[in-house]
Amino acid sequence: MRSLAASTRRRVTRRSGGGRGGAMPLVATAFFLLAALAPLLPAARADFWYPSFNRTVGLKLRGVAATTSCEGKIVTDNQTHPGYEYRSETHGKADTSDIPVNLVSVHSALVKVDAVASVMDVDPKDDAVTNSLFAKFGHRDDYERSPSEKCPVRIRLTGATTSSAGALWHVDRQAVMGGFETGFMFHITDPSRSCVSVKDRDFGLNSYKSCVVHGGDGIAFVIHGGGHNTVGLRADGLGYEGIPNSIALEMDTWYNPDRGDFLKDHVAIHSRGALPNLANEEGILGVPVPVPLGDGKVHAIKLQYMANMYNIPEAELEKLLPALTANQNSVTYIKDFGQYRRLGLLIIYVDDMVNPLISLPINLNAALNLQEGVATVGFTAGTGRAYQKHDILSWYFCESETCLKSSMQNEFSNLIHYHQQHGVFGGEPKGRQAEHWTYRVVDR
Repeated sequence: MRSLAASTRRRVTRRSGGGRGGAMPLVATAFFLLAALAPLLPAARADFWYPSFNRTVGLKLRGVAATTSCEGKIVTDNQTHPGYEYRSETHGKADTSDIPVNLVSVHSALVKVDAVASVMDVDPKDDAVTNSLFAKFGHRDDYERSPSEKCPVRIRLTGATTSSAGALWHVDRQAVMGGFETGFMFHITDPSRSCVSVKDRDFGLNSYKSCVVHGGDGIAFVIHGGGHNTVGLRADGLGYEGIPNSIALEMDTWYNPDRGDFLKDHVAIHSRGALPNLANEEGILGVPVPVPLGDGKVHAIKLQYMANMYNIPEAELEKLLPALTANQNSVTYIKDFGQYRRLGLLIIYVDDMVNPLISLPINLNAALNLQEGVATVGFTAGTGRAYQKHDILSWYFCESETCLKSSMQNEFSNLIHYHQQHGVFGGEPKGRQAEHWTYRVVDR
């Protein structure tokens, strides 16, 4: 049998005839061969790692999202404008707070209430009456203020302001259908406070004050098929509600009984396939799991999508079974489409990177309609009448089911360990400067 090279060589010789332009058929053949071999070549990965956000190359901030270094001060630039102070258009703009005061009339069966003052205060601890003895239903004792001294630059999705939404997206669309892993650290602080002032019904001089400290609404990690200009609904929409063709891992800190929420902080997965996402019972996949989120401590989350659950070793699968969850909404996406489109597992770890909190059977090919299997990834957050600061401290993403062979997960683990050992406001591991970097690998 004649070789392809010999055959090509003979065809080129016959067609060229030694005349001008004889190399063109050879070039066309080369392009044809490269196109035929392209699917067999190892794909390049565009993984990324942000230990902090001193650099924001490759990121898009939308809505009210901004960078901050926790100082809450005006930036001084003596190089560009000597002696002139200014606040950057993005950096630090979310450090300020909006403190509205609203007066409304209410009636009670027990006492006559002349006025109720709803106060939003960025420092609830200033008022000694705000404690577990005098607080209303829903009050939380575990909360903290945001750092007042300089910290490694973080992304503040929302500040301590009412009715806002912010988003952070990576500009490069990431391959997700074949499996991926991502991890991030977040920090929720400065919850809002609402108080009611009550006078007794006998028109005496005594008045009573009851306060509740509880911020809203939460953060979401979102994968969607649209671009990086997207921001969803604020308040109980957590910035992701309304985004079509999306799946979201929400970290919800506000109790919305009309939406079927847990009373406590919880994590849950939401998707409606190609339809606009909803942050209520209609959009939830599986069962939400309560876990502390808005307690003022730094928390870490790792999310893995194992694209073929049949390839998961039995010993590892046994560790995932206790966290297995599903509901009627998720049945639509529990499908197996055969080779390269198998049923997978979406696995969520919160603070404990060994024992998963959620294992959701799902086939992303059934849930999302993505061109070439790539999606926009990032974060959203929202506030309503209640608010709090939603900060992303660090983030990595790998276009493979595990990053165990990468230094990113090791450095992420070091960050988790550092915060656990040195309190909630620690910096980065010694010897590691904040930077953004990408790399290309071929050992897929």
